[in-house]
Amino acid sequence: MYNRKFKALCESVYRKPCFTDKPCPDEYRCVVNIENSSISEKSENDESLPIVVLILESPHKSEYNQSTRTAIRPANGPTGISIDENIASLLSETYGSRTSHRVCPPKVLLYLVEAISYQCSNNLDSIDHEKRDVLFRLVWEKFGKSDFERRMRRLEPFAVINACTCSKQNSTIKSYINRCNRMMNNPNIRNKYKPKYMNALNVLVQESLDSIWKSNQNVDLLYSAHPSSPNFKSKGLFFR
Repeated sequence: MYNRKFKALCESVYRKPCFTDKPCPDEYRCVVNIENSSISEKSENDESLPIVVLILESPHKSEYNQSTRTAIRPANGPTGISIDENIASLLSETYGSRTSHRVCPPKVLLYLVEAISYQCSNNLDSIDHEKRDVLFRLVWEKFGKSDFERRMRRLEPFAVINACTCSKQNSTIKSYINRCNRMMNNPNIRNKYKPKYMNALNVLVQESLDSIWKSNQNVDLLYSAHPSSPNFKSKGLFFR
């Protein structure tokens, strides 16, 4: 639906042809067994399980067939391996901590989502993070935000994990949350200035998630480092 818009924006940023204007659809990745820290393939009998959504920023080279230039699946490369190896134990540890106000179901469906379904890295082996981020923000402003929120509003998840990338890992999310808390006591903060961290990719995503689910006590909002980072495993998940 947004193919032409994305292609034009991509070529304006990279100054060369857009590798693909095909989106990478969201996908149920697997069943996560919290009790024995394992994963398994989804079957028809699992469709009624509670959903945990894990959000990445946009698909990269591993997520696409290089011949047909069509998407294979989200997190098809090293990111997916990290998710598969760590998500069960991370959920178990997080919901077993004192900060959790709910008990995680023994089994959940893991649903992978690219915040922007199009390849903002333009298929580069070594990602140009500056250009990737510029293109992400342009797409987010033109149609990405509304498309992401449309996809999210169709879901009724148990929990949503914002694992969208950021060069400063979780510090931007923490700064954003602190700002939100300050604004509760002083609404005029919004009009004074907009800190740079408000343009971080994971913060843009978090704002949308907050607008949909922050007041819903039946949906837990969490955040983490990107699964490709060692901090995903070592630092784990945090409640919003």
